[in-house]
Amino acid sequence: MKKSKTRIYLICMLFGIFTNISCQYFSPLKSGLIIENVYAIKNDIVNMYLIQNGESYIAIDAGRNPKVTAKELVKLKINPDMVTTILLTHVDVDHIGGIDLFKNSKIYIGKGEEKILKGEVKRFSFKEINREYNLLYDGDVLEIDGLSVKAVSAPGHTPGSLCFIVNDNLLFTGDTLSIKKGRVGVFFPLFNVDTELQKKSIDKIKRLEGIEYIFTGHNGYSDNFREMFENWEM
Repeated sequence: MKKSKTRIYLICMLFGIFTNISCQYFSPLKSGLIIENVYAIKNDIVNMYLIQNGESYIAIDAGRNPKVTAKELVKLKINPDMVTTILLTHVDVDHIGGIDLFKNSKIYIGKGEEKILKGEVKRFSFKEINREYNLLYDGDVLEIDGLSVKAVSAPGHTPGSLCFIVNDNLLFTGDTLSIKKGRVGVFFPLFNVDTELQKKSIDKIKRLEGIEYIFTGHNGYSDNFREMFENWEM
């Protein structure tokens, strides 16, 4: 009986901590069209993104809960079968949990994420991928349905975290960085494999040229790339 009460207490305590963290650090966008041809899909505390090209879509991540994602897509009148590609920034469950909703999609992950999938790096929140996937390396460029996508290696949150540059000016960062009060910072350290390495990745991102929009996993987006990095220091 004591063990049961202790377990319930710990669960409640952890839930309270997580809720408090969520309120302080996470500010996802509501589901909807953000800019031309780019949709945010909200799933609890996280966003995935859809980039429309004609009647097809490229997904950046896949949300946490497929049922929630499905409901949001219905509201937006988007058919998940029209998603041809899923580009995963990393394999944490809140970014990959809804992957099976998109049955017709080709899946890509960063090479370093295999360390998690193979158990070489322990990660409390990852999810297995039970479908064929393709590996991406730093600097790889994909041509998908007429769109150009460049993979940018950004380890720190996880070993194989990737950012994606679409058509040279749209940057999707996953959990490589956070945005608070219009400025870039590290993601919440509790969830990072290596925060010091993440700082180096953010410094790398800062030096990218031509970026007009930056989209994060948990903190919305910005259309002022340079201003966001003005106070950034490693």
